[in-house]
Formats: sequence, structure tokens, C-alpha cells
Amino acid sequence: MGDVFRKQGDAAAALVEFEATSNIIDRLIDANRGNSRWLHDLYVIHNKIGEIRAEQSDLTDALSSFKSALDAAKLLASAEPSTLEWQENLAMLNGEVGDLLLRLNKPDEALADYRAALAAFEHLSAGGSRKIAWQHGLVMAHAKVADVLLGRGDRKGAIDDCRRALSVAEQATAAEPENVSLQWDLLNTQWRLAELGDEPARRYQFIVTTLSKLRDENKLRGDMGKMLAAANSRLAKPNH
Repeated sequence: MGDVFRKQGDAAAALVEFEATSNIIDRLIDANRGNSRWLHDLYVIHNKIGEIRAEQSDLTDALSSFKSALDAAKLLASAEPSTLEWQENLAMLNGEVGDLLLRLNKPDEALADYRAALAAFEHLSAGGSRKIAWQHGLVMAHAKVADVLLGRGDRKGAIDDCRRALSVAEQATAAEPENVSLQWDLLNTQWRLAELGDEPARRYQFIVTTLSKLRDENKLRGDMGKMLAAANSRLAKPNH
């Protein structure tokens, strides 16, 4: 019923249902801690509770729920390391916890979770898989690490992580040159590096050339048109 209430916009009722389900699953796990199905259900329920609490701006309780989900995800990933779904859940949830910690003004803790997410996505990709979600996860994890480092005044560290993100994005785009989502990751990473002062003229020109081509092919979407205009504006400035 929790999902039904949530779809109807009744977050309070959904929360009551999810918490009741969580209590039931907790008791089942106490009786059998090795049950992967119940651990997965616990991960899903705590994640949903965390999402609702975050939507309600109850960030502290949301963090507690996400950490409970993360604990379940870690147990699953440790018990069944060959099950890629558990590894992917772990990677994504570490990133979500990092985002929430950043909103709570806890950048050092957020950095630890972003790096954990990065390690998990690297583990997933180590087998040679080019799954788009994993490549995107790698790019975003590096970008988030870079943002935290920049906020701490470590511009060099931020540039280094953005360059690592760029390497991933370039390889992913080369493997699937028609994938617009991967191209967007590549363009955003080039933009980040340009804004950090890392070869800005060359990077802005790359953005303009790429987006102009997409525009001519009627493939621009979302904020791509805005980025094209902004990159042209940057190139028009004398210091670029």
C-alpha cells in the first residue's frame, strides 16, 4: 500500500506503511540474517523511506534511513559479490548518501561516500563492461569528488578528478558515438575543466563544435542550447 499512497501524493500515509513493513522485515532478518531476499527488501524499503523524508526536507531522518539502506546493500554486496545488481545498488546509494551529507553541510563525510561510490563503479567496470549507467556513474562520482575538493580549496585535486572523469567520458563516447546522454557527460566534464581554468579556450571550442554539429542534426536537447550560447560567450571574451 505504501507505493499506492505515494503515487496518490499521500506521503504521510506512505511513510506509515513503509515503516510498518520495515519493522516486519527487521524481525524476519533477526531470525535469518543470511536471507538475501529479505535484505534486498529491507534495502528497498529504507531507500523509499529516505526518499520521502528527503522530499519533506527532513534531512537528518532521511540520512538515517539511507544509511540503513546502505548497511543492507553492503551486506548483500559482501555476501554475493558476483551479483552485479547488489554492487550497482551499493554504488548508487553511496552517491545518494553523499548528496544528502553535502546538503547537511558535511563535506568531509560526503567526500568519503562519493569516493566509496567511485570505488564501487570502478569495481563494476573492471570486468570490461561498458554499461551506460556505470560509465555515467563513474563520471558523476569523479565530478562530485571534484566539487567537494574545490569547495575545500583544492583546485588541483578538483582538476585531477575532472580529468579522470573526462577520460571515462571520452572512452564511453568513442564506444557509442551516437549516444546523446554520453555526449552530454563529455560536454559537462569539458565545461567543468574549462571553468576551472584548464585549457579553457580549447575546451570551450570543443563544446561549440560538438553542440553546433548536434544542432545542425536537430539533436540538441535540454540545456544543450544554453551551453552552446554560454560557450560562445566565453570564447568571445579576450582572456579566452
